[in-house]
Amino acid sequence: MAMLLFCFGGEVSANLVVSLDFGAGQGTTVYTTPAPFTEADPDQLPWVPLVYLSVENTGDDVSSFLFWGADISGEGSLTIRSSARYFEFNTEVFLQPGETVWTPVIEFAGANNYTANAGGYPPAQEGEFINLQSMSVEYSINLGSLIIISEAATQGEFLRRGEIMGESSPAPVPEPATMLLFGTGLASLGWLRRKKK
Repeated sequence: MAMLLFCFGGEVSANLVVSLDFGAGQGTTVYTTPAPFTEADPDQLPWVPLVYLSVENTGDDVSSFLFWGADISGEGSLTIRSSARYFEFNTEVFLQPGETVWTPVIEFAGANNYTANAGGYPPAQEGEFINLQSMSVEYSINLGSLIIISEAATQGEFLRRGEIMGESSPAPVPEPATMLLFGTGLASLGWLRRKKK
């Protein structure tokens, strides 16, 4: 039977402790800036971690972890995906005694869902969001049976929120021609002052 624990706990099986990390408490908001228009390749989107997965080997022997995937549900207009960066899908990864892996397992992107008519992902707007309401992670240890850990928010709440915030305009960088004119002007002022003396 699976146990549901968060940041500082997790599912214990064999020598591995597996846990989900929703940040500093459920409902924490992660912000990102608007993304430019992106073509059909979703890997080009600026993916931002939303939920992390922690796998710790607390035993004295090498143990393997096999990530099967994650099921997620939420509301909002932003793109969201399951992607454990360290663990490739259906690939056995071996953890040494005392080793801990902490990796994003749910990510969101600062772009709307793919629009077929536009041929890509249009830029997201300030205020657009994704609320993660429930999720489960499936994995196996030492090629054993499938293990599932899951969590769901209470009604009217959410586990984690991703939101687009406004992007401030950076200070303009002077062009070389502008700097040359500015320098010439300063030199002229200095020459005029010496002429008056």
